[in-house]
Amino acid sequence: MQCKIFDAMSDQTYLLKLTGEVRLTSCAPLEKVVLRKIHDLHDKDMVVDLSEAESIDSTALGLVASMAFNEAGEQHKKPVIICPKDDIYRILVSMQLDKVFDIVKNKSSQLMSMRELPATPESDHVICQRSLDAHRTLIKISTTNQIRFEQVVEQLEKDLHPVLPKSH
Repeated sequence: MQCKIFDAMSDQTYLLKLTGEVRLTSCAPLEKVVLRKIHDLHDKDMVVDLSEAESIDSTALGLVASMAFNEAGEQHKKPVIICPKDDIYRILVSMQLDKVFDIVKNKSSQLMSMRELPATPESDHVICQRSLDAHRTLIKISTTNQIRFEQVVEQLEKDLHPVLPKSH
C-alpha cells in the first residue's frame, strides 16, 4: 500500500499519522513536518501514529527520530510513538528509538480530524540528502546505530559529494 501521511493539531498536541509502506521516496511531507516541528511546534506534545503503517525504512525512521530533538540537537520532552504492530515495534526498539520516544502499543489515535499531507516530486539529490540527514540522526541515538549505519552514511556522502579526478 502506498504511503500516506496525515496530521492534526490541537491546543496541546501535534499528531502525525504514517500509513502504508513508509519509504524514502514518500518522505517529503514528513521532512516538512520535521522542520516545522523544530521551528514552530516545539511547545506541543508530539505523537507519531504508526498503527496503520505496513513497513517503515531507515530513512523514515531517521526523520521520525529527528522529531525528538530541537534545533540544538537536545532532547527535552519525549514524543510518543503509537505502534500496535509487533514487527514494527521490534524495528523501533532495535534502532533504539525507545531511548528518545515513549513507545506505546495502543491501537490508534483517531481523536482529531486529520488532513492528508500532499506528496511532491523531488530530485535524486534532495532524496539522497534527506537519507543522509536521517541516517545521521539515527547514528546520534546510539553506538549500535553508529556501527549499523556508518557505511551507509559514508556512501551517501560519497554519492552527494563525489571526488573528481584531478585533470592534468
